[in-house]
Amino acid sequence: MAFLDLTTLIPNTIDRLVAVEPGFSGKAVLYRRLADSTVAREEAVFHPWLLTSSPQLAEALTAPHETIPLTGEGHYRARVVFEDYNGYSAALKELKSLTGVTPSSYHSPYRVFSDFTQQFLSLNSARLFGGMTFNELRRLQLDIETHTGEGRHFPDATQPEDVITLIGLRDSTGWETCLTLKDGDEAELLRSLVRIVNERDPDVIEGHNIFNFDLPYIAARCQRHKVKLNLGRNGSEPKTRSSLLTFSERKITFTRFEIYGRHVVDTYHLVQLYDISRRDMESHGLKAAARYFGVAAPNA
Repeated sequence: MAFLDLTTLIPNTIDRLVAVEPGFSGKAVLYRRLADSTVAREEAVFHPWLLTSSPQLAEALTAPHETIPLTGEGHYRARVVFEDYNGYSAALKELKSLTGVTPSSYHSPYRVFSDFTQQFLSLNSARLFGGMTFNELRRLQLDIETHTGEGRHFPDATQPEDVITLIGLRDSTGWETCLTLKDGDEAELLRSLVRIVNERDPDVIEGHNIFNFDLPYIAARCQRHKVKLNLGRNGSEPKTRSSLLTFSERKITFTRFEIYGRHVVDTYHLVQLYDISRRDMESHGLKAAARYFGVAAPNA
């Protein structure tokens, strides 16, 4: 097997990195926010890998791979690198069968880092947002307002009449806009949102309870109107998965939205994380949090 350059994957330090999207066929796509605020797209080598407690265990694998011995006295003595995701996935099944344990088992003879972005960053002189100031990061805030049908106290995206009436957008450059139904019907409102996000090209999309309300609501209304929610930097729609956060005694279930080439930050989660130690917030809702942190509008 000679699909790797075992000396280095990236010859120089990569700075101003705002997103890493590892692929399944030996490459990763990198997005960098340059000093002139434009975004550059680059490609780098990426092969998925895992650790084993011995080179012998690695060599028992039938999936094509390369074994790199590790120095030191740690439990894991070899890094096993695969040409692509298929080989990596097959090796995981083999290791579970060979050892009878999962990688999360105590003192498992192999360890897996399931986040491919973490795998990439661990092997390269690259760190997300390295070499950037906070103000250089392009952040876009999103908030929606909706209609609630008669006889209900909370909007339901599955109900035809519970339309999105307003979408507020603002980014870290000071630019802002407000989209309303006065600008067209709901489908046109959603198409405008997609167009603007791609035009403004944010590195981060932010909102308060954005995972459990704004993004799921927008996605449901897009589905109703057959509008493609192409928010990814590659033109893709978001991927979703169920997720769980634990804050001390609090547990939050939510739908995580993953947008290609961008990050999504939910300030509702951040506020709760902050309040674990303070325990003096009256509420974690948007208005109460804004008052608490002194950023609320007058008389709000």
